[in-house]
Amino acid sequence: HHLVFDGVSWRIVLADLATAYQQASTGRPIDLGTRTTSFHDWAHRLAEHTAAGGFDDELDHWRSIRTTQLPLDHTDPVDQPKAHVVLQLDEQDTDALLRAAPAAYRARINDVLLTALTCAVRTWTGTDSVSFDLEGHGREELFDDVDVSRTIGWFTTVYPVTLTLPDKPGWRPTIQAVRRQLRAVPNNGIGFGALRYLAASLPADSAALTAPITFNYLGQWDGAAGGTEDGGLFTAVHSSIGVEHDPANPDMHQMEVVGGVQDGRLTFSLSYRPNRHDAATVEAVAGDFAAALRAIAADCRGSK
Repeated sequence: HHLVFDGVSWRIVLADLATAYQQASTGRPIDLGTRTTSFHDWAHRLAEHTAAGGFDDELDHWRSIRTTQLPLDHTDPVDQPKAHVVLQLDEQDTDALLRAAPAAYRARINDVLLTALTCAVRTWTGTDSVSFDLEGHGREELFDDVDVSRTIGWFTTVYPVTLTLPDKPGWRPTIQAVRRQLRAVPNNGIGFGALRYLAASLPADSAALTAPITFNYLGQWDGAAGGTEDGGLFTAVHSSIGVEHDPANPDMHQMEVVGGVQDGRLTFSLSYRPNRHDAATVEAVAGDFAAALRAIAADCRGSK
């Protein structure tokens, strides 16, 4: 269950199952390698580190965050089931964003994706600053004697950023400006949740510390360990297998933007509540997001 299992854990478990099956099917003893630090031990070390003031030097950064808000089409307090708008790029644009863009702009793929999304949301809101709650893998190297690279658990970090786009034209200065703002986040954001929930140094229920949009890029799922592409045991199911959330579960965010690469194509889903936003509004944001991604792909290829 996702309460205890993050995306990295899925990759580990699928690889382990494939390895164990291959070993057992040929009569070899099952050997999954050296055991890494348990989630239990990691949680206690993180709590001790937080209590000892290990993240206190980050307090000024997190207290300075001022999240922006989104315009609402409706203010109906009764939540309706989530709706989704999906965008997908072709293989050529996906390849350019994954391979050419990071080298062309000296940036990570998240810098590029968030630049495009910020531009799309700015077109909607008319403001230069846009706030997101970002998700990270959370497996930070905080302690020399702790290794959680192959540990099963839910390490995911969630932390707010407010990105401001520069006045300079062109994708290069825009992406580099976003890159600098993201690099200013201390320790990839792990201290935010620790200070908020373990140390209570930040208010746990503060709306000012929650951004209206959550963004999560899940990476490339093509050729995942154990996949049928390489003769393995598993294949992805693209059709629906049921709802992912209880419709009665209250949302912390007005919109969720989640994506990844499957079958060589970058795909994002924008989830929203129809009692807050019209489909046309979200479709326009998705269209502007896709257009910005395609423009960046063309720019880093040197074409217009």
